[in-house]
Amino acid sequence: MKTFILMTKMSSRDADIIEVASKLKGRVRRESAWLQSIKAQCPEVKFIAHYALLGQWDFMDIYEAPDEECAAIVSLLSRTGGAYQVESWVAIPNQRLAEIADSLLMVGKESRGRVICPSLKWVMQSSSVCDEKRQSKQAG
Repeated sequence: MKTFILMTKMSSRDADIIEVASKLKGRVRRESAWLQSIKAQCPEVKFIAHYALLGQWDFMDIYEAPDEECAAIVSLLSRTGGAYQVESWVAIPNQRLAEIADSLLMVGKESRGRVICPSLKWVMQSSSVCDEKRQSKQAG
């Protein structure tokens, strides 16, 4: 399962306190219906944490889902549930990111511009402007 972060804003930045309070109160009432609709559409989704925030975003949900399509469903259902703005982020554990960086460094040294990472099953071609200019100078 992949980890996702759902950031939710209930009202625009210039909303008055009455509008904000009304939306927050309504969210509490709609929350169980929202969770039920997510379970109906993506039963594999598992919510890990739910936080109310002080700042740019009003709420943050941390959850696991099998893929980006389920994450998109969670985001869309949040919008239909009354959220003014939602944003979804993929979260990678810090240790896993360090492993990815290490594997790229090792393979990158051996590959002269072509980075191949078999453990991640992807290939990334490196084509920098400097390399292209150097090649055109050598050819000309």
